[in-house]
Amino acid sequence: MSSGPGDLRLPDSGRFIALDSLRGVAALLVVSFHVFDGGVAPNWYFARNGWVFVDFFFVLSGFVIAGAYGEKLAQGFPVLRFMVLRWGRIFPLHLAILGLYVLGETTLLILDPDNMRAAFQGERNLRDFVLTATLTQALIHPTPLGWNAPSWSISVEIWLYAAIAFAWRYGGRAGWLLAVSAAVAAWLLLACGFSGWVTPLNPDLVRGVAGFGLGTACWMIWKRCAHAFLQRLSAPLVSLLEIACVTALIAVLALELSIALADFIFALTLLCFAADRGAAARLLATWPFFWAGVLSYSIYLGHSVVLLVLARLQAALWPSAGIIGETMTGLAVLTGSAGFAWITWRLVEAPARDWSRRLAARMGVGAQERAAPTI
Repeated sequence: MSSGPGDLRLPDSGRFIALDSLRGVAALLVVSFHVFDGGVAPNWYFARNGWVFVDFFFVLSGFVIAGAYGEKLAQGFPVLRFMVLRWGRIFPLHLAILGLYVLGETTLLILDPDNMRAAFQGERNLRDFVLTATLTQALIHPTPLGWNAPSWSISVEIWLYAAIAFAWRYGGRAGWLLAVSAAVAAWLLLACGFSGWVTPLNPDLVRGVAGFGLGTACWMIWKRCAHAFLQRLSAPLVSLLEIACVTALIAVLALELSIALADFIFALTLLCFAADRGAAARLLATWPFFWAGVLSYSIYLGHSVVLLVLARLQAALWPSAGIIGETMTGLAVLTGSAGFAWITWRLVEAPARDWSRRLAARMGVGAQERAAPTI
């Protein structure tokens, strides 16, 4: 992630300011879903579908990874180097958050060995810990979620990185067609209600293929025609298109739309806001949205820790909180997640990012890694 707005505004920097901020908004919507739809607070209408914005991450990652590495890999950039760089950006924070869960289970083991839920058992058993620690949990159906549930999408992404890297590296330009074809097949499965079928294929992985491949197709469209088309439009007209996209995103929150349809809306939104030209894009470039984008990975990956801690505190200190108390706890989770994210960003994510950039520079690929997302 960029360290400040100056980095984002450099000419030809390869950054997409509004898309960075939208990633932050998507992370907060996912947090709201976990808090206000079955979490510690009463249900909020506009939180109930926040979960689907995980798929926005997949679409956006496909778009930016394609732009940063697609041609490089097709021209011979080593797959191993690519994967080392991606692991360097993703794994340190994942391991740090997972370590907090291990600390919690160890504390339970030491302080309360007779607890109703034995430590390192049940949903937090050792097998699922190994799967989560190695980011292989998305290869299992159903996906184990006991150890930091949000990390399932990171598991999906790391395997998508490997698959697309091999496709581009050894398939050349045919790798692009392969990615789009896989996305179309996955999108059709989702549109046909695949998640309800009895099959060993993990629906979470299918969601990732559909979104990531669609994002790859969006990069091709952006590079060949969408960028030039949006540049020819007047700023007011681009603003109208952005408002239409925001309205569609609100519809995703308000309505029970399928993942397939939501992905399509996310793709159109991505193409529209990538131009960074309209009034909504300028709003997304302001400091609150900018920092939401900077902290998005830490917000997304660490919010379950905050939710777990505050939920247990509420149960212990205020068991009959009522609607007002539960709502206050929910809001505390939202603000606490942002504060905790700033700490993990400063102590873990930003240092790991800087390390990956130095590694990338030694490998001669610093510019590409600066443009690549962390989520």
